[in-house]
Amino acid sequence: MNTARTGHTVLFANEELTVVGGHTNGFVSLSTAEYFSGGKWQQLQMVYPHDDGFALPLQSGKVLIGGGHEKNLGIGQSHEVEMYDPLTHSFEGFGCLALKRTRASALEIDSGRVVIAGNWYHDDGIEVFNGKDSFSLVKEVTVPRCSPYLLQTSNHDVLVIGNTGSKGETIDETLIDRLYGKSFHEPLFETWHLLKEDIQTPLTNCLISDETKHTYTYLLPVMNHSGQVAIIEACDTVFSLLPTTTAVPMKGPWGGIHYHGMVMTDRLSKRAYLAGFDDAYYLRKNDSTRLYLLCIEYDQKPCKLTLYHTDPLPEVGMGSFTITNDGNIVLTGGMLPQRNNNYTPSKAVYMLLVNGKDALTSSKKMSWWWLVLALALVVVAVWLYRKYQTPPLAPPLEGRGTLSEGETFEGRGTLSEGKTLEGRGTPNEGETLEDTILLNRICELMENEQPFLNSNLKITDVAAMLHTNRTYVSNCINSQRNCSFMQFINTYRVAYAQKLMKETDKKMPEIWLASGFANETSFFRTFKTVTGMTPNEWKAKAK
Repeated sequence: MNTARTGHTVLFANEELTVVGGHTNGFVSLSTAEYFSGGKWQQLQMVYPHDDGFALPLQSGKVLIGGGHEKNLGIGQSHEVEMYDPLTHSFEGFGCLALKRTRASALEIDSGRVVIAGNWYHDDGIEVFNGKDSFSLVKEVTVPRCSPYLLQTSNHDVLVIGNTGSKGETIDETLIDRLYGKSFHEPLFETWHLLKEDIQTPLTNCLISDETKHTYTYLLPVMNHSGQVAIIEACDTVFSLLPTTTAVPMKGPWGGIHYHGMVMTDRLSKRAYLAGFDDAYYLRKNDSTRLYLLCIEYDQKPCKLTLYHTDPLPEVGMGSFTITNDGNIVLTGGMLPQRNNNYTPSKAVYMLLVNGKDALTSSKKMSWWWLVLALALVVVAVWLYRKYQTPPLAPPLEGRGTLSEGETFEGRGTLSEGKTLEGRGTPNEGETLEDTILLNRICELMENEQPFLNSNLKITDVAAMLHTNRTYVSNCINSQRNCSFMQFINTYRVAYAQKLMKETDKKMPEIWLASGFANETSFFRTFKTVTGMTPNEWKAKAK
């Protein structure tokens, strides 16, 4: 780029890679944007500075830009809003936000109307842009958030989700706000937590469904208490772990992998990507790194995973990743980790050519003396892991843990000798004998005594039956099955409900009560999460 920057937003406008705002050397806020065309970065003057603001491509083809810090050094919040027209490369200031905001998120819902939420060291609330000239605060939030996810639902509602408060503190992310409906709790986020990253790309990047059909399914990256990353599939108000052929790899041949940012989806090829950095870089030991890219083939269940990596790259910033229209991944600018400050960002741009095509028509000319773009790319480390056979009562996300130190990707994939299809037997490398034994005991308890039929069953009850403590039970289920205790229990309840539906003529209320579910809503949501069908759909197919 012409200007080193971080705190900027990256997007595609009129098929041109565009970066908006941010701050540059000296922590000085920028009132400039840049777009790539004709083999060069073209710099534009905006009306206002937007450091940690938002930039949202609209269905009209224009870009709504708003908020950011009021002063240099990341101080204060801004009301200022402008519109960018990529056809004329011009900006027009036209209004102000209902609340001063920085680190906010924005999502277009229909006909130019935009929902905005999130703030930094200031009040938060949900406001709506009417698509013309005004912004109105429409709802208070249960808890202030910084850079939240805004997820649209099929009934035109919007969910507000995040685990970072407006002052950077960790908040209760199980509580989800809604534009129209009442807030609700999602138990899955008790075990799995969203990756803590500012969202600086359009939220539709993580959408995998066809919004023209008014269906909205998103992929969100999450991590559990032990540091294992997984992917959550969010469809309306139903959240579930995405079933994969193996656990997300947390180590490569050169050390640990630290995943960063949002999941980015290529809906044409039905693939999604999650980017990452290596250990030394993430721990701020240098400004060069190997970039990793996890490919998720989400159109098949369980989803196949492939890990890509680059050679070591110089002057890589912890900047904003986005996906091109052709399904390649671009990284622009960002803070240089070794310097670890906002005063000397990077201006380097890298394109990861994962689909073998060059989405920027003139990118071969982008190798200026100061710009490294489209480097020799991404060698396929390996096709990860052959498909596991899932146990009949196992949770959807089954698989192995992290790669061992020095172990190659080719060395994984098949069931180890002595391991049965039920997921039991001798421990694999990286698993402890104690965990394997405890998991056997938990499964035997479930199958022989069926405590899951008690709707009030708690993890402490299971621990007491096994004469151990809740921490061992929780950690064992989490590490061996990559799910929470309740998800594990609910798979048994669903299997029991399926048995009743096949072998009896009981009505649905009798079935969910007999299977251990506390209420009808929980039964229907859990059943669809586990099987992909409603109970009635499954029953009709089974008979």
